Amino acid sequence: MAPFGLCVGAPGRPKGCMFHPCYERSLAPRDNVTPLKNNLTTINKLAAKVTEAIFGLPIQAEAVSSETHWNNLRKAVYSSAKETLGHPQRHHQDWFEDNDEEIHNLLAEVRQCRQRVLSGQATRQATNKLKAAKAQLQTAICKMKNDWWLDKAAELQDFADAGNSKAFFDSLKAVYGPRQRGSNPVLSADGSQLHYTPSDILSRWREHFQGLLNRPSTVDNSAISRLNQHPTRSNLDIPPTEAELTVALKLLSNGKAPGADGIPAEVFKKGGHALHHELLVLFQTYWEAGNLPQDFRDATIIKLFKHKGDPRDCRNHRGISLLSTAGKILAKVVLMQLHKISKDVLPESQSGFRRGRGTVDMIFAFRQLQSNGAEHATICSVCRLYKGI
Repeated sequence: MAPFGLCVGAPGRPKGCMFHPCYERSLAPRDNVTPLKNNLTTINKLAAKVTEAIFGLPIQAEAVSSETHWNNLRKAVYSSAKETLGHPQRHHQDWFEDNDEEIHNLLAEVRQCRQRVLSGQATRQATNKLKAAKAQLQTAICKMKNDWWLDKAAELQDFADAGNSKAFFDSLKAVYGPRQRGSNPVLSADGSQLHYTPSDILSRWREHFQGLLNRPSTVDNSAISRLNQHPTRSNLDIPPTEAELTVALKLLSNGKAPGADGIPAEVFKKGGHALHHELLVLFQTYWEAGNLPQDFRDATIIKLFKHKGDPRDCRNHRGISLLSTAGKILAKVVLMQLHKISKDVLPESQSGFRRGRGTVDMIFAFRQLQSNGAEHATICSVCRLYKGI
């Protein structure tokens, strides 16, 4: 099995060159998926472009590796989406944009008054009129600015009260504009040295996340051998079907940042039947061969500061892994297969991390047993229930 990759990037949306332990590569810019929400014309145009690009791919021979097959499909889909949708343009909002016409009218009046004063007509009346125009301009601008910020604050508060975190942060980013990107210095593992150069900073981040995520296993193999062994289920070896792929695509969440390929979930959903068929053939090939392309294994890690402690300390940052969207689709197909046997494999006392169940009911039952046991002065055996919690 090929080794898992690790990319370390700056906070925010990944853009530009990221460090990879095996090689250097650039993350593809994300496509603009906003037109895919309600624009049927754009959706049909995207599906037609993707279909045309897929039909133009060379016929894959049996000897072609899974890596080559996926790379050809990824390039075709990404180029079609880029040509149809383009990349999102960040627009910085400000208070004067909504009042542009009124501000221009007030400035024109001030200019006219100033021209009269400078043209030799500097009478007392003209001078007073210029002062009044300047004062009116300053008062109007202050009022416009305050009203705009009050409206924007009310809008943000409405998003926060409604629990719409995506709209809240989108509006916040539009107000404050793009963040300043750069390589901030970080401390070494023992805290004795401060790294300044970009290569040393990325090496330190790689060292931190590799030590954090690639810890040695402490599981005792003898304990695993004592577990009850279930019979081999041959039905799990059946390749994915078109129905399972359709369900997996519907389960994908929109508005999520893609991995290094730069293809968001919306493109796979709206890419058309030809793209879905090609994905199904690709997944069935991987299923039979038991091998996956490296893009499906790689994770691009974006660091986010926890806003506590020293920002130069890597331990005060949280890593967010961005995965390939196609790999997510295949993972959901595998998860659906495992859900079919979860009822037979998991014990009845297992409530956490199960669909349709939670630990709240088990905690309630535990408290009821405690209460009844105290009332009737009986000893309740709750060991098994406690393990289920």
